[in-house]
Amino acid sequence: MLPIFIGVILNVIGVCLYIIRKKFGVHTTGIVMGTAKSQTKYAKVKVTTEAPIVKYEVEGQSYTAAAAKFYPEGTAIFKKGNSISIKVSRKNYRSFVPEENGSTAEKILISSGTFMIIAFCILYFKYY
Repeated sequence: MLPIFIGVILNVIGVCLYIIRKKFGVHTTGIVMGTAKSQTKYAKVKVTTEAPIVKYEVEGQSYTAAAAKFYPEGTAIFKKGNSISIKVSRKNYRSFVPEENGSTAEKILISSGTFMIIAFCILYFKYY
């Protein structure tokens, strides 16, 4: 019975992560207008970071702002004129982050939990 218990827990965690990721923020698309750059020091080393400046629309109102999350220069590709998916804060429509594909964790948790439950059921009915 322990594998079923663990499988159910993995499924519940996966579903909760999916709901939390989808619930917070307004999902929309925007057009990259440029890139904002910033220099930060990490362990006495200067690192240039960048964030896209995006023009987007929420509830009929148009906004142009730089992303709240900066990425190390060269790791994220934000080309001027490209369309990107963003998640806008519900409290402040001028604050957003580019949407990242975080669904892999949820898929792994849900599929692992389901596999454990099915495997236990097969072994239980075959050998008991």
